[in-house]
Amino acid sequence: QQTLSGRSPAPVEKGFRTGAEPGVLLQFLVVSPAAAGSTPEVRRGVNHGTYRPDSWIMFRYELKEKAAVYIVRTGPEHEPEIVYPRDNGGRKPERPGVYDAAQKGELLLYNLEGLSGLQTFCAVTASGKDPDQDRILAQVQNALERNKKQLHSNRLRSGQMDCFQIKVEKRWQEEIP
Repeated sequence: QQTLSGRSPAPVEKGFRTGAEPGVLLQFLVVSPAAAGSTPEVRRGVNHGTYRPDSWIMFRYELKEKAAVYIVRTGPEHEPEIVYPRDNGGRKPERPGVYDAAQKGELLLYNLEGLSGLQTFCAVTASGKDPDQDRILAQVQNALERNKKQLHSNRLRSGQMDCFQIKVEKRWQEEIP
């Protein structure tokens, strides 16, 4: 994980789905490395998109009501992990609005290195001041198990969770005979 100081680009999507409150919408940008001496490429993330393992993800979330937000990742070979906040400390509830995943003024860049295959990222809201992180991880895992079909064709959205999936693969490499 790396951080980047400064302002992040414009949001990827707008709007909320219907469901129980508080609502959260998770958005993401993909930062790809650049050739030597040039600026990295930043583009909007696409649900079910395929990305290189040398890329990073920047997260942005939108809250409809006051809540604390955790971002969780799970993959085919990994147990769910909380990727935001980085220090896994307690989160204070935030007011409704749009926020970049950042701590101490630095944007979170989540490195895809070491990952392969389908990766699921979920923003989960919690209304308490110090929610049980094991409960948050179990909540994500249970929701993903119950909604596998929906997640493979669309985004998984519920009142307290918004998830997207990406595929990480080294597609630019060619086979050498």
